[in-house]
Amino acid sequence: FTTLWMLSPFSAKNGATVIVPGSHRMETNPSTESCSHDENTPYPTEIQATGEAGSVLVMDSRMWHAAGANRSDSARVAMAIRFAPWWLNLNGLRPGSSERARQMQATGLKENEVEAVKPEVFAGLPADVQPLFEHWVEG
Repeated sequence: FTTLWMLSPFSAKNGATVIVPGSHRMETNPSTESCSHDENTPYPTEIQATGEAGSVLVMDSRMWHAAGANRSDSARVAMAIRFAPWWLNLNGLRPGSSERARQMQATGLKENEVEAVKPEVFAGLPADVQPLFEHWVEG
């Protein structure tokens, strides 16, 4: 699952995350040709996850979600933390991986902005925190 920690207010004006509740149970995916929905038109059941700074959105990572358009003069700042079992292959999310390149080419996705953790940063993490990041270390 994914948690989105809102470090600044999330509003419709500043592009709060758009979600489609229940979409993680659908048999289609908005990034594939099997979905006939026009991506430039709001999905009938989509909502924006708004909240004050300090709020947290917890969602199934498979739920359809996207950043909204920021029509304000201020930045919308958040920290996304994803949780997955140790056996789940996350290479499809790792920038620069061959799995990610294939996925991007097949779906037209943009590169993930989440950088891998540098080995020296990982080494400085507390021992009880390191297992949460060991799949995301450079190299």
